[in-house]
Amino acid sequence: MTPLPTWFILTPLSLTSLALLLLTAAFFIFIAQRRPYSAAGRWLLGHEASLTLFLAAHLLIISAFLPAWYPIMYLSFVTGMACLLQFAFAFPLPLIKPTAARWFGFASGISIALEIFLAIQFWLAPHSANALALRTTGVGLGLWQSFAALFVLGYQMTRLDQPARPVWLSLIAPRTPSARAARNMILATLAIALLSSSSFVYRLWFQSVIPEYFFNIAWSIGLMLMLSLFAITYLINTPDPISFQVKLILGTLTAVLISVWLLSLVYPFRLQVEYDLALQADVETVQAELASPNGFRADLLPAEVVFVVACPSEQPEPLFLRRADLDVSRLCRADFLVGSLYGKGGLETRQILRRVTQDGRRFIVGFDYASYLTTMNQFSLPIALVMVGSAIIIMLLLPLVFYSNLVKPLGALLNGLQQVNQGRLDVRVPIQSNDEIGLLINSFNAMAAELRGSVASLENQVAESLRSEKALREQQEQLRALSAQLSEVEEAERGKLGRELHDQAGQNLTALSLTLKLVRTQLASSAHDPALLNQIDERLEDASDLVRETTQRIRNVMEDLQPPALDEFGLAAALRWYAAKFTARTNVLVEVTSPEPAPRRPPQVEIALFHIAQEALTNVARHAQATRVSIQLDLDAENTRMIIRDNGLGFTPQLLPQLDSANRPHWGLRIMAERAEAIGGSCLIESVPSQGTKVLVEVKA
Repeated sequence: MTPLPTWFILTPLSLTSLALLLLTAAFFIFIAQRRPYSAAGRWLLGHEASLTLFLAAHLLIISAFLPAWYPIMYLSFVTGMACLLQFAFAFPLPLIKPTAARWFGFASGISIALEIFLAIQFWLAPHSANALALRTTGVGLGLWQSFAALFVLGYQMTRLDQPARPVWLSLIAPRTPSARAARNMILATLAIALLSSSSFVYRLWFQSVIPEYFFNIAWSIGLMLMLSLFAITYLINTPDPISFQVKLILGTLTAVLISVWLLSLVYPFRLQVEYDLALQADVETVQAELASPNGFRADLLPAEVVFVVACPSEQPEPLFLRRADLDVSRLCRADFLVGSLYGKGGLETRQILRRVTQDGRRFIVGFDYASYLTTMNQFSLPIALVMVGSAIIIMLLLPLVFYSNLVKPLGALLNGLQQVNQGRLDVRVPIQSNDEIGLLINSFNAMAAELRGSVASLENQVAESLRSEKALREQQEQLRALSAQLSEVEEAERGKLGRELHDQAGQNLTALSLTLKLVRTQLASSAHDPALLNQIDERLEDASDLVRETTQRIRNVMEDLQPPALDEFGLAAALRWYAAKFTARTNVLVEVTSPEPAPRRPPQVEIALFHIAQEALTNVARHAQATRVSIQLDLDAENTRMIIRDNGLGFTPQLLPQLDSANRPHWGLRIMAERAEAIGGSCLIESVPSQGTKVLVEVKA
């Protein structure tokens, strides 16, 4: 008998479990280090932890031959499916009511509790009935949870896809990214359900038809594809923050493990074929000994042959037993199926069985299973070391390579972009290598320099514009001051003109009137021709009337230029005086309202407001065809407001520029605005056709 090389035997199936375990453990580690988690991230973390424990237990069972780990394997499978079901409620978005998730969670909790009960039963009594109950229940509970997750993910997909699309069309070609993520999760979950179902069905009905090795290959291929699709889907569509570095590392690890794992499938298959050929040669040697005319000689059998048993009936007839404690009593029964292994004890007592027929007689040949395991372990150990070493190198060394060649340059570029976003345009990102990232950084530096020049040019243009605007404001201030000065000069000239008219022209006209009266008196006292005297008297009378009319007109001009009421009684009194004259002249009723007693304002303010009112009334007389005008004075501590309203024809203020362009300038309106600006105020004109005009003048007190 060949002794086992070690307590942990590696086989092709062990390599498959090892590759899956490394991939799942890496996925779990990368997810675990991302905090805080979303709801989907927490349930996915539980699913990956359960799946990692499931694969670890499976590896211990098939390589360390520890049947006590069967309950751990199926319990972790049920727990992982429960986490997957809750994950489906939150990925990609929590679209289903939380009540449904809680009810399904309660049912999953009952499933886990039932599996724990069966596991305890198995540990207390590890016989075949409890093992079958543990396996059957675990697979069944996991299946209903996986199909429930399929239903939930399908509901998510139809909700996330564009409306009014059939379910089958959304499953084949979803249009939105979230719907595609849900579709990929459906495929991964469906793979889990099919793999679990296929394992269960194989154990019940097809184990004697399909070699276990080929089934294990198909099962491991499906599981690897499912895990890869699951990991890639989540990394692409995860709601949790996962860096680009993590995605690259996990993607690289997945590719390497799949490559090495494919080698572990191909070469052991070839080794299995060669081993079967060698085993067939040993079977032919046994057949030759059974057909030898010299009789059956056990000393000529290969060393791998453990026993040869003849089965003329259900009672076996041992021809050769290498060990006396071998149990061969059941080999010849009609209900006994010759499988791959036979034996109840440790691996040393198990054999690979082959059926041999010679001269119409049936024989059962047992070969040493330990020698087969030794051969497989010698081949699988280097591949396992490559797997573990690759995983360690990728998880430890690859992050450093990615950090120095990818993450660090991209981080510097991101920092530069943030500084530019904050307005610091003098930033320059150092170029660490001449690869694509270096070219990207170089382009960014050139863009930043160009942007810096553009901003500098724009700042110069803005500064120049500000200087021009400042100069324009200064010119406007100068014009305003000049206008105010001109107004003062105008008022001074008006007063001077009035005084000169009064002092000189008035006196001269008075003297002329007295002279004319004196001449008339003298002519009347002289006795001359009566007809001539009458003619001279008429002419002198006309001259006297002309003198009186001229004197009155000069007095009117003097009052208009500098109303005496404005100096003596203030703006309100002057406006009432002028309103009375305007009404008498035009028959347009003018009403003036003001607070009593009306507070006084500086002379230049009162004079400007008086002349604005004069201009407004002049416009009313010329254009408005109004019958009523109101002048309202509001004099408070902060503002002086004058409002002039009429009920005339009105006009459209927007048409004034067109009227100006038609050489019909409205000088009166401009003069009113300029007078208001000269004293630091504003003049607003509002008018609607057929609804009159409103002039609002405001001056800060």
